[in-house]
Amino acid sequence: MKLEALFAEAIERREGKENKQDELKELLQKTLSGHLCSQEKEHLKGPFIHSYGYTSFEKYALLESGIAKEFARLLKRTIPKGEVPLLPESLTTEQKHAVELGLTSPLLFLSGGPGTGKTYTIAQLVSAYLQAKPTAHIVVAAPTGKAAAHLQAGIEKTIPQKADISSGTLHAVLGIQKAHDAYVKDLYLGAQLIIIDECSMIDTAMWYALLRAIPENSTLVFVGDTNQLPPVETGSIFAHLSEFMVQIAPHMCAHLSRCLRSESEEIISLSEAIQRGESVQACALLDSGVNVGFTDSVSFPPFPKDQDPEKLLKHSEKYKILSALKEGTLSVTQLNRRFAFEHSKGEVFPQPIIITQSSPSQGLFNGENGVAIRYRNAPEKDVAYFRGSDATLRKIPLSLLPRYELAYALSIHKSQGSEYDSVTVILQDGAAVFGKELLYTGITRAKKTVRIFAKKEVLCSCIQKYEKRLSTLLPRLQKEYSA
Repeated sequence: MKLEALFAEAIERREGKENKQDELKELLQKTLSGHLCSQEKEHLKGPFIHSYGYTSFEKYALLESGIAKEFARLLKRTIPKGEVPLLPESLTTEQKHAVELGLTSPLLFLSGGPGTGKTYTIAQLVSAYLQAKPTAHIVVAAPTGKAAAHLQAGIEKTIPQKADISSGTLHAVLGIQKAHDAYVKDLYLGAQLIIIDECSMIDTAMWYALLRAIPENSTLVFVGDTNQLPPVETGSIFAHLSEFMVQIAPHMCAHLSRCLRSESEEIISLSEAIQRGESVQACALLDSGVNVGFTDSVSFPPFPKDQDPEKLLKHSEKYKILSALKEGTLSVTQLNRRFAFEHSKGEVFPQPIIITQSSPSQGLFNGENGVAIRYRNAPEKDVAYFRGSDATLRKIPLSLLPRYELAYALSIHKSQGSEYDSVTVILQDGAAVFGKELLYTGITRAKKTVRIFAKKEVLCSCIQKYEKRLSTLLPRLQKEYSA
């Protein structure tokens, strides 16, 4: 029996036959699909909350209520405005505006697509902030360690002096070790400036933990791309908070719209067509493009024949295959097995890998890409290379690595926060169910070229599908903010 039916049966036994199985199934199916609620049709008995015309599991209703209360608290604060120094001419008008808002507002929502210079803008904001407060403690965090390290590296390139900057995953900076810590543990982020990157990837429970940990006197900067995939878990909190901010506090929002990579113009045009749901225009761009187009085959370019680690790592950083599915035909698992077989010839052979478990003591983070050099008859010599934040190579015995996987191909979800010169995006039959956010996320991982392996009807269905995740957060925010 399916999980939905088992759950419905258990509730019926507990509460009697007043609950209808179809109603429970719909709620559970919505929740498993990432929604935080379903439209209320009948008043269900059990661990449910009925509000604003929706039915939610009690857990998610309480989380949304807590997020609304904490966010309204942070939005209502008044903290002294910072000074705006002379900003570099290298900043665009949009970027200067974002920096000025970050220095003079208690809270900034900074959004923008790929190549718009979000990281550079944040680095300039930090630099300007430190000019007025050189001893300030700054926290830089993201859902993944790789994203946090990438942002910190961008900041350190701009700031020559040694600054008091801490970075890490949200779990690390908040001290969350177990799942229930997000709900009950006393949390506190004692920093004057707090910057959170890749906000679209943050799940509902982590948003609640983060917001309640922020003190009254901290300047906040939330950074992300609202067009990217929402988190794998339930909710799409960043999208809802962004929508609320545009309505209530547009003077605390900045959007970077100008792509600064000339080689990405076709990719940006394609991504914009996908955002608008214009499948005909997207197909026309793919049919006529130079840097974007369809492909009828999927392959991974062979590695250089010599075993120079620098060349091997550069090769693995240039190209990636992104699949909509983890299992099945042309899935991540199948493709990695195929290419591992095809490229594992000879006594010594390289393999692209990706770290799946952070190891801060080794400077390795979940989502970090590297290259392994394997010895067929001497596995004790197997070694992996990774690029450090200062661009130097780090060599680590393969046996000492935390968990990792082959990375000829990645799921589109796992590719978030990464960039490659070229990507091939695979949309299998049935992948259209994931909608245009999946496709947008996949193609915007590329800096130079995109190839799409898909039937046109599947691609068009994917582009035309968009389902906003249901939530009661907006009315809750409006209530808390007006209280």
